[in-house]
Amino acid sequence: MLEWSRWNAQFLSRLEVWATQNTGELVAGATGLPVQLLLSGPLGGDAQIAAMIARGELDMVVFFWDPLATHAHAPDVQSLIRLAVYHGVSILGFVITGYMPLTLWRHMTNPLNRILRTNISLLYHRVIRHSDIVAARLVLEFLGSSVDLSAAPGVAEWNAEYGADPSRYGSEAATVAQPAKVDNGLYVRDYERCILCYKCVDACGDQWQNTFAISVAGRGFDSRISTEWDVALPDSACVFCGNCIEVCPTGALAFSEEYTLREAGEWAPERQTRTDTICSYCGVGCTLTLHVQDNRIVRVTSPHDQFVTRGNLCIKGRFGYQHVQNRPTKPERSGE
Repeated sequence: MLEWSRWNAQFLSRLEVWATQNTGELVAGATGLPVQLLLSGPLGGDAQIAAMIARGELDMVVFFWDPLATHAHAPDVQSLIRLAVYHGVSILGFVITGYMPLTLWRHMTNPLNRILRTNISLLYHRVIRHSDIVAARLVLEFLGSSVDLSAAPGVAEWNAEYGADPSRYGSEAATVAQPAKVDNGLYVRDYERCILCYKCVDACGDQWQNTFAISVAGRGFDSRISTEWDVALPDSACVFCGNCIEVCPTGALAFSEEYTLREAGEWAPERQTRTDTICSYCGVGCTLTLHVQDNRIVRVTSPHDQFVTRGNLCIKGRFGYQHVQNRPTKPERSGE
């Protein structure tokens, strides 16, 4: 709990913080934050927390505990958790969940007014924190040793943060290396970059498109994303909306123009400009964001917060810019 508090001290300094007595004193001493103290947890502090939840006085509870251990005030804890669920108050009960929401809430325009922190076992928190780091390190090493993550943003920073070294498995580590599938002129499937997050399957399925052109094939390490019977995309049910590209986090799915530039080592997001416009192919009014590099459109997306598209487009909106690139260099004249 103390490590978590120090990590988020700057953000939490803008909030009103309440805690049970022992935990509050430790947190205040470690961070210098002003903490409103309640009674000790077993002596009524947990019940005070539950009452504050019922009265709508708390927005979130940070509560690291060992669900397999027994505690004398377990009934009070169960009551607290039950009331939090009933009243829609978020409970961060695990170290990973304790870091992730605050990372998101730092960008909210209306931050939380009050945060309550309480704790049962500081020792358990330190142990689980170490195991989280080890687990994250192993996941990064397993992925990095088998998948090409060079186009995935943030991976290098995560490797450094968790001390991950994918190269320690050596050159004999199994990989998913395979030739890229180039079977159409719109986008490329480079599955040696695929981490099997299944986001593309969801986007093609009941999440957005309801086309179900791709799914998971194989088992175990041989699992892969595939069309029905592994046919080429033009022979499948794919409607080329490109929504799978939009959600792919690793570059396994990429516009043909982007793939060509990456292979040539010329893909440069820092030189790209973004321009919002409205698609003119129909009257729906989808917002398009044109990514332009060296005076060429290399990618088309749509804002996820745009209520018309929610980031989704059809084939015309996603790929219908080709005619802009392919104009003749000089006007053609009749008879020439």
